[in-house]
Amino acid sequence: VKNNTNEVKQALDNFHAQVGSIVGGISTSQQNVITRLELLKQSMVTVTKSNLSDEIYGKYQGGLELLSGIQSGLITFPEGQAQRFQELLIQLEKSWDYANIDDAMAFTRNDDNLVMYNGAQLVRVFPSSGFILPVDKDNVVKSGLIEASEKSKCFNEMRFNFDVRGITREQVMMLDILANNDWKRGIFFSSPGGSDVALALYRRGYIKQDGVTFEFSPIDDRDERLVSDKMYANLMKNYQFGQMSNPDVLTDYYTRRHTSQYRSQFASLASDYLRKAQNAQEILSRGQSYIDALSQAGRTDEANQMAKVLKTAKTDVPMYKERAIKLIKRSLEVMPANVVLDYGEPGPSREKYYVGSMPYEAYGDGVLHDYVGILLEAGDKKSANELGLEIARQLETILTYFENSDPSFAGRNAKDLFASLDTYLKLSAQVLSAQNGDREGKLGQHLIAKTDYIFNKMLPKLYEGLKEKANNNGESARRGSTAGRYSSMLFNIQDNVEAIGIHYGVIPEPSGANPEQDPQSLELQRMMEQMQTGDSVLQ
Repeated sequence: VKNNTNEVKQALDNFHAQVGSIVGGISTSQQNVITRLELLKQSMVTVTKSNLSDEIYGKYQGGLELLSGIQSGLITFPEGQAQRFQELLIQLEKSWDYANIDDAMAFTRNDDNLVMYNGAQLVRVFPSSGFILPVDKDNVVKSGLIEASEKSKCFNEMRFNFDVRGITREQVMMLDILANNDWKRGIFFSSPGGSDVALALYRRGYIKQDGVTFEFSPIDDRDERLVSDKMYANLMKNYQFGQMSNPDVLTDYYTRRHTSQYRSQFASLASDYLRKAQNAQEILSRGQSYIDALSQAGRTDEANQMAKVLKTAKTDVPMYKERAIKLIKRSLEVMPANVVLDYGEPGPSREKYYVGSMPYEAYGDGVLHDYVGILLEAGDKKSANELGLEIARQLETILTYFENSDPSFAGRNAKDLFASLDTYLKLSAQVLSAQNGDREGKLGQHLIAKTDYIFNKMLPKLYEGLKEKANNNGESARRGSTAGRYSSMLFNIQDNVEAIGIHYGVIPEPSGANPEQDPQSLELQRMMEQMQTGDSVLQ
């Protein structure tokens, strides 16, 4: 309460504004309960604010007694109002459920505050699910985490909270570090999602990426997830990437897990610069008319200030785009696309494809194709075409391998096929984009021709091969029949390829595709078609 006085007062006001209409309808048929009930009802609506802690405690104590009275049958709430009353009690604390982190750590260390859990185990508890961390701005500067000129941008305090019921011992140790560090040293995380503590801080915008690490930052710019200038210096000058550019140095399967992360870092910062370039461009497109309107209104000082912003934006747009291009080229210098391979470890992506209402899992692989889109948006079509042709060649080797293998190879490795096809079409979508693409360039024309070949020759050939194997195995390759080993492979690939093609506009979405059929029955049908059965001929 001491650290959240205004929030507590507002919470009490909100509580009192709603609770009166609820408790007014509470009744009892027990004569010996009437007096106590009236006292409890009065305590719910009484506003004193002379001692906030006592008043809050009284509300909870009285509220719990009323809820207990319902369970025992002594009192009756109006229909539906007991649930609403319970929610009001829960919400009462939400806005001020923050304790100073030093107080919280002291509380949870004190053995007197142990509570019994499930009647069998003593556990330590925090007095709140949220914490307040004061910021010592002088120490932040002395530690080198920020420049002295940034001191005015620091928070006075930082608030974060957990939405979990319990945290582990090692996470309590992390909180202890935050409580005792006093900003005398920088604190860094290898990942913003590696623990509940890191995630809680990241969600509030307190953790920002500066390269391969994520720093705990007190700067008040929660919309910025990257420390752009520091990260740019790290990626372009400070980091050493070893001999990965040497063709004689093997970057194997395990190493590529790290190289994908490094490439993602270059791409993230380059994309951030392009976002800033776009924002600056919007200022340029609207700025002059805004200046004219301010001048006409006699607001000369504001017009002059806006003119300075406009002048800065004019230099920012090319500068940001140039930095984006330099980042991509630096990444390709230390990790050449033809030396450090980017594809070969597909996994589920965050997307989903749909055919009508039927969802399909999406799979992706690598990040190099995103570089092509970044180069195109930044205006370097020549580099985009050169890189895109190399990426297309690599992806085509994977697709060609499927084409020239036994059809069942695609069935057994369908996720690899889907990921390669998805990545290829992602590359195509960027290159053929009407906004920033280069449809008439060498890469664009190549992708158009190759995509036509994949969907009109390669994939139909694969389908025919699986149909033949299904027929030779005594299976039916018709929809609606019980799927066998090869027909299930066929249906799985056909369905997913159709979903991928529709998603990227290569295949038109079928009109009237069972619009009245229940999605659950569709899903059941798919499961039956894809269910692996034994080889019927051999059996």
